[in-house]
Amino acid sequence: MTIASITAQNLRALIGFITNGWGRASVTIAPYDASDTSKKGADVVLKGQDDQMEINEVIHSMSRGNIHLMEGNVYLSDSITVKSEMMITGSGHSTQIRPLGNTKAIKRLDENQTLIKCIFKDFRIEGPKNDDPTTHSVGIEVAAQECIFENLWLTQCEMGLNLDPGGGSSLMNYVSKCYVLDNRLIGMRLGTDSNVSQTMIGSNGVPGIDNIDYNSCGILLTGWGSRLIGCHLYKNNVHIRADYAAFGTIQGCQFEAGYREDINFVGRAWNFLVSHNMFGGKDPNAPNPNDYNGQYSSIRFESISPDNGAYRNMINGNTFAMNTDRPEGKYKYCVEESTNCDHNFITGNFFTDNYVEEDPVLAVGNNTFVTANMR
Repeated sequence: MTIASITAQNLRALIGFITNGWGRASVTIAPYDASDTSKKGADVVLKGQDDQMEINEVIHSMSRGNIHLMEGNVYLSDSITVKSEMMITGSGHSTQIRPLGNTKAIKRLDENQTLIKCIFKDFRIEGPKNDDPTTHSVGIEVAAQECIFENLWLTQCEMGLNLDPGGGSSLMNYVSKCYVLDNRLIGMRLGTDSNVSQTMIGSNGVPGIDNIDYNSCGILLTGWGSRLIGCHLYKNNVHIRADYAAFGTIQGCQFEAGYREDINFVGRAWNFLVSHNMFGGKDPNAPNPNDYNGQYSSIRFESISPDNGAYRNMINGNTFAMNTDRPEGKYKYCVEESTNCDHNFITGNFFTDNYVEEDPVLAVGNNTFVTANMR
């Protein structure tokens, strides 16, 4: 910033840098296309290209504090890089952050450190809407601890939210009241002890294309002790894939119109509680596989490791209901165990005529208990 370029809108920004590098300040930033009123009240006004440069200049001059983005479009050619104990807020859906190409819209300043006690709230990240598998845009990618993600729209990236990228430990995070939609590969990837509630996860993954990437799904669980409560999952390739996960809770969620499994446990599954969910059937227009008798199961244990197993999982109180006039939307089984599953408890579920096999449950383990279900 030169003396000649100082404007009334940027005067407070210059004073802040000169005095104490913002310290614990709250800084307001207006996009280039914000209203004149918003620009007049802002500390910094963006140029409309390479906007991360000015945003990062402010962030890196702060020890901690709040960055508030006003309404308008924020264009990124590289990442916004954040530090611990910061709050990044927007003005709701009208604050639209637009990463280009392979950009991660928001990531850690130090990708080998865990981000601690941050809040991300009230803005939209919209990627380049690109089906090219060589592009890798991400909405937010952070190894985070004790962070909150609330009222966000994460859409049209390769992955909307990645809380398990490596280079740190992710645990004790909260995601609530978000929309994670239309991401090319994965809606969100969660680490250990993540809590997701009242969130819409839809149209993530490439529907109906088997082998484009094994992890293509709405939610990828990779840690221990995560909880999904009261979420709505629809039209994802696989709604939830739990990859060597354990001690998780999936409760009070609604599943509908997926292209493959609703919940796919892979490798290991210990002590999951899958309770009081509504499973509404597959998308009747989804292509069916040749190797599963023409259908996918709703809850399926797959490729379970003999060294780990799938044990002590409780699947109870769920409703598997759908329009029975749409046979293309039926499951193979409602619950399908595989080799190395045992000591699971499948009870108190309601099965309508929405499966193609003779029985709704395929129990493989000698000690798996299937009882008190209704069909």
